[in-house]
Formats: sequence, structure tokens, C-alpha cells
Amino acid sequence: MVQPIPLLAVRGSDGTSLLSGPTCEPLANFNRDARPSRYVTFSRDGSLFGWCNGHSVSVVRCADGSLLSTFDLPKTSVLKISPQNTVLATWQPYSSV
Repeated sequence: MVQPIPLLAVRGSDGTSLLSGPTCEPLANFNRDARPSRYVTFSRDGSLFGWCNGHSVSVVRCADGSLLSTFDLPKTSVLKISPQNTVLATWQPYSSV
């Protein structure tokens, strides 16, 4: 069985990116998000990666870097992917304004 290539998620002031393998090359199909992210997470099995950046929530497939979905949820602070990768839970602070 071939070992999967490890991924490294980088969250910095210049945005969010995914790096591949021991050489830390940018993941081929992943478009770096230039906005600083508030929160990043991998699914339990490592097949999905999600992040929120103050404007939207995005989820990509780690195998090829393809974007699965983007949601317009600007106030999201935390997100979690369910153990079976079927539900994305987000939390937004309550605001009456």
C-alpha cells in the first residue's frame, strides 16, 4: 500500500495555503486564499480541509486540492467536519445588531 503524501496547512498573515510532501511544495490544484483565516481544520480521516476567513467558509478535498464548497458565512469563528465527512458544523458569535 502506498503511503499518502502528507499535507501541511499554513495559516499566516498572508493567507491560507496547503503544502504537499516533505519538500513543502504548494498543492497543485489548491488556490491559496489571500485573506488571513480565523480557523482551519482537517476532517478526522484527513481527506477534507476547511477554513474560515471572515468572509466565507471553504472546504477542499485534500487528495487533489479541489474546492468542494464555499459558503457565505462572514461571522464564522469555528468549524468542525463530522466523523463521516457528511456534515459541516459552523459557529458564529451571537449578535443582536
